[in-house]
Amino acid sequence: MSKYRPTKFHSPDNGRATRIARFAATTTASAYLYPMSILRMQPQVDIHALITNPLHVPRLAFSSVSPPPLFCLSHQRDLYFKLQALYWTINFFLFTSSGIMNFGLERIHSLLEALNRPDEHTQIVHVAGTNGKGSVCAYISSVLRTCGYTVGRFNSPHLIEPRDSINVNGQAISQSLYDEAFAHVHQLNTNGAIGASSFECLVGAAFYVFGKAQLDFVVLEVGLGGLLDATNAIRHPAMTVITAIGLDHAHILGHTIEEIASAKAGIMKPGCPVVIAPQDTSSVLATLTHHADRTGSPYTLVQPSEFIQPNICQLDFDQVHYTYPIRLIGDYQRMNSATAVTALDWMYRLKLIEMTPEQLATGMQETRWPGRLDWVNDPVLLDNYGLKQILVDGAHNPPATVALRKYIDSLDRKRVVWIIGSTAGKDLHDMMKQLIRKEDVVYAVSFSLPAGMPWIKSSLPSDIAKEAHMAQSVECCTGLDEALVKAGSICTENDVAVLCGSLYLVADLYPTCAIHTCAAKKSVAAISPQEKPRTNLNVIDFFHPSLSSTLFHYTLNLGVSGYPKAGKPVEQLDDSNIYSSVQVGDDAYFKRQDALGVADGVGGWRSHKGANPALYSRKLMHYAQVELDRIKTNVRPQQLQAKADPVQVLESAYHMTTLDAQNEGIVGSTTACIVILCQDELRIANLGDCGVSVIRRNDYIFRSEEQQHSFNFPYQLGTASFDSPNDAQQFTVKIEEGDIVILGSDGLFDNLYDDEILEEVQNCIDQQTTTTTNNNTDGKNNGEKEDQNSMLHHIAPQTISDALAWRAKIVSEDPDNPSSPFQVRAMHEGLYYQGGKADDISVIVAIVKKDEQPPEPSPPPLP
Repeated sequence: MSKYRPTKFHSPDNGRATRIARFAATTTASAYLYPMSILRMQPQVDIHALITNPLHVPRLAFSSVSPPPLFCLSHQRDLYFKLQALYWTINFFLFTSSGIMNFGLERIHSLLEALNRPDEHTQIVHVAGTNGKGSVCAYISSVLRTCGYTVGRFNSPHLIEPRDSINVNGQAISQSLYDEAFAHVHQLNTNGAIGASSFECLVGAAFYVFGKAQLDFVVLEVGLGGLLDATNAIRHPAMTVITAIGLDHAHILGHTIEEIASAKAGIMKPGCPVVIAPQDTSSVLATLTHHADRTGSPYTLVQPSEFIQPNICQLDFDQVHYTYPIRLIGDYQRMNSATAVTALDWMYRLKLIEMTPEQLATGMQETRWPGRLDWVNDPVLLDNYGLKQILVDGAHNPPATVALRKYIDSLDRKRVVWIIGSTAGKDLHDMMKQLIRKEDVVYAVSFSLPAGMPWIKSSLPSDIAKEAHMAQSVECCTGLDEALVKAGSICTENDVAVLCGSLYLVADLYPTCAIHTCAAKKSVAAISPQEKPRTNLNVIDFFHPSLSSTLFHYTLNLGVSGYPKAGKPVEQLDDSNIYSSVQVGDDAYFKRQDALGVADGVGGWRSHKGANPALYSRKLMHYAQVELDRIKTNVRPQQLQAKADPVQVLESAYHMTTLDAQNEGIVGSTTACIVILCQDELRIANLGDCGVSVIRRNDYIFRSEEQQHSFNFPYQLGTASFDSPNDAQQFTVKIEEGDIVILGSDGLFDNLYDDEILEEVQNCIDQQTTTTTNNNTDGKNNGEKEDQNSMLHHIAPQTISDALAWRAKIVSEDPDNPSSPFQVRAMHEGLYYQGGKADDISVIVAIVKKDEQPPEPSPPPLP
């Protein structure tokens, strides 16, 4: 399966992409209209009409006339992101693995039946709404636990890791349990030919966990909408709750706020009590109560509680007086907490639970809900950036931004120093209008791609900055780290630092806090596998200056192996002797004792006349090698530390490659990873889905993450791509003698799991050390054994690279291989895929050893 190139609307199936493009053209906002001449779309279908009147949509195809590149006009960029987000949102929630878009609940019902209906063996509180769903779920769960009940909670999307969505008794489930649940559900989905979507599988996995735990209650948050959301497959909830409703996901749920309210009211069931939170518009309230009357659902309207003291609420409900403290801040928590208390009170009156006023007060006070008006004052994190504290809020729609600004105004600070990121497609103009004042300072950032959610795309910092023009100062930052540094440099006691705009940006901050906390206590090598962060592993944070020690100089002992994609010969490049890089199919690489690089030409270009992704990748690696030679020739050795920047090397190489492409008419694009060894650290720039790992004593101390716009559509440099070298992930990894560095194209990492790579590495070490020991005649006494670092001097890295490349090749060519990383990711996207991924395979293995001739130290300054 070739990777996608950025020339048209991307999806695993052009027919599916066409359907979504058609749907997008009928949404209310004019920004979602895509020119008919661009996509050659067939007659339009109204999304909302499909949701309210479910249909099977016939498969369509693009016109035989290829559409022009999507990126031909700058204003189309934001539109592309909106279409991309719309496609992946619908794909995640509604597309079956067979590619049919079916807005029904049949598949999730079939999945729950296959799981023996675990939802029928617990009492469920079902919560829908636009804002406040998470807080209400957290309040109810906390109080129920305080009352002695076992409680599961399902929220989406996850905050940091996918397993965060599934919570049992106040804790996210373990990664091993999450993997077990998803594997079980995937097997049922496949064996039963159910064809469930990714979100339906996630809901099924949650109920697998809840059923296994035999819980008293499950608090279930709706994913999208209500009526046709997978969570609505439950048949007998104990209670339903509707929180505040506003305009969000209008392109899917409806043209008006009343239509959105109708979709969310779809969770109401005959005879099941409904708690309805206060609403901003009377028409929404009328819609909800009408739906309750029509379905025969008894309902109660929540009365907002009042703050009688800071963070102490009072609620009078049906002749009962409740007073309770809350830790969650913000005026809107009066309504959220009152909604939760009203639901709990009704459950008590219905004798569903036993609860005392003291238990309610304790449970409300102990409720935590990260990312919503959350003051972060982690001392290690904030001291590093010069900030005493930072206010974190995931506000991303109009009601939430209004509430955030209202709370900030109550603080009576001189100005706000904003760090803002947003999901592409959001109304940035309205958001900035609500948040920014003329005395404020804005640092615009992007967030990293959240794990398992390829439909999410970050807005460009430049787009945010454009809409924040009313601020005193606006600046685009390359990442969150830079924004925090700059915010800390200007914040005074009269200012307030605020990070907001997206929960995905919040998710980038929280692991940083955890990593800094670990760094203060122990090095990464000392952290057990269970403790290692599984995402956003920016290893530079583990090596705070306070932890630095003796400086070593190292070099790399190298081995390289590779295989072109089987069955599809690639034209070899002419005059190959002029390049300092090596071609492997569409891959290319260079290697030196102080630097490595690999690039993977995007094979999706091969259908385009005149395209040559192999030449594009090879030129990029050639010019990276040239730039490194230039640096080493022109820079004094003692200055190399400051000059060895892999992003700058990639920028220079890309600039030269682009000039060649323009002059020679080359069309193509490529992913890339460059690693530079500088004294005792590796400096890494990775863009796309190549990868680099560092192994120490048969365990990973570092593993880069792939960057994907969507499934099998990686970040890439080249024709028609918006990505640039500055989009590359940057890492700095402290190394030791004997560390094993593995750099590879995705042909390696798509076909071999991490533990399989470890297994091959260790097998090679064991075989070679055994041979060396048996042949050792140097007279060691008393069975003395060399330690692994000493033995690695005898290891040929070529042996390891050969073993890895060969094993990846075997998997890639086996259509019946039972499992591969690429297959698992495809299945998570609701796509059927069997076997390994046929692709070019390039592997570079480097073993770190001490440099016998390190550069001379800098001369002393002249008097």
